[in-house]
Amino acid sequence: MAEVLFKTGFLENWGSGMRRMVNACKSQNVPEPTFSQNGAFVIITFRRQGISNSTSKGTSNPSIEHCNAVEGSSSTSNSTSNSTSNSTSNNALMLVSVVDGEMSIKDLMSALGFSSRPMFLNSYLHPALESGLIEMTQPDSPKSPTQKYRLTEKGERLKNS
Repeated sequence: MAEVLFKTGFLENWGSGMRRMVNACKSQNVPEPTFSQNGAFVIITFRRQGISNSTSKGTSNPSIEHCNAVEGSSSTSNSTSNSTSNSTSNNALMLVSVVDGEMSIKDLMSALGFSSRPMFLNSYLHPALESGLIEMTQPDSPKSPTQKYRLTEKGERLKNS
């Protein structure tokens, strides 16, 4: 996974991101980020200075920002569903970044380093299709063994931005 992120430009240097985040927080006199794992996701939590970690009525603290493992992409999350939505968006972005012309599912999985087809379909391919970033080359035969996928105009704009 890290190799794909590095080759697509999402990572600048191997293994330097966590250290740089901690050092940046220290230099700004804000609490260091905390790192946790939820299934296949790494969650990095940043806390704003001077804001308590607990809120009334058990609601999530809006001052906490969740980032996925992709450096430079962060979003504020007030709920687990928002966090899941953001990770789904990042997964679709990662898929868009590797699409080159028309590619089969096998080619796409290989480009992202996946071996689990169900995980790839549910977390990457379907969200990218639903958001209109990629399209099937044979929409009338979605289960065709010769089915391939390509970027839509929207996906091309996103990839080039």
